[in-house]
Amino acid sequence: MKTNLKNQLLHRVSLLGKSLQYSAAASLIALSTAHAAVIDWKSNAGSVTWATGTNWVGDTAPVKDLTTDIARFNQTSYAFQPQATVADIISVPPVTSGEINGIQSGNGTTVTAPLILSTGTGKGLLNLGNSGIVMYANSGTFTLGSTGSQGVTILADQAWVNNSASLFTVNALAVDNDSSANPVLTLSGSGAGGYTFGKIEASTVVAPQVAGILSLRFNRTGGAGPITFTSSNTLLKGVQIGDGSTATVT
Repeated sequence: MKTNLKNQLLHRVSLLGKSLQYSAAASLIALSTAHAAVIDWKSNAGSVTWATGTNWVGDTAPVKDLTTDIARFNQTSYAFQPQATVADIISVPPVTSGEINGIQSGNGTTVTAPLILSTGTGKGLLNLGNSGIVMYANSGTFTLGSTGSQGVTILADQAWVNNSASLFTVNALAVDNDSSANPVLTLSGSGAGGYTFGKIEASTVVAPQVAGILSLRFNRTGGAGPITFTSSNTLLKGVQIGDGSTATVT
């Protein structure tokens, strides 16, 4: 009798353990499948204003934070190209620029038109979350910043991927220098388009300034495009090249 009772208890404990495992597995699957929403810029947008909802498919602009939405530009032509400037997006002080979880150019099949994404300068650089940037195959040239002082600020470790034959240009890249995390930017991609970087600088979002460090990892997966730095980049403290890729400084 005692043996039967013991066996029943052990069986129930076993079932409970399996139930907890299934619940945990379901939770992990739910977490792994959760992802940021992709919001598409309209090819017939009525203006350049990033924050205007009707310029985006679904008539709602991407949420202004670092974790929610990914902005995608997937047009064969543009009525207006977007401007993510301080005048268009107001964030919580002291951050006065726009924020986005990530950016995509193309979808892998559409041959997209060249895109220049205008941003603010200094404190107005577009802040990027950890989804980073992806240029899909058949993407046209993609330029962050319409001038040498425009571009993005990296606020978290992230990957930038260029799978296209078109050049990806970043005029200004700022590093979050209010953190000891020292964000790591990993460059990869199967395309031959390559990357060109203008100035790399400390973020001017938060004062007082502290020394910033940006580590670049070149992680090629078959692409042969060049990686070029076109100005003095005093914050480039660590460069990791794991596959024989080389960077050119001009």
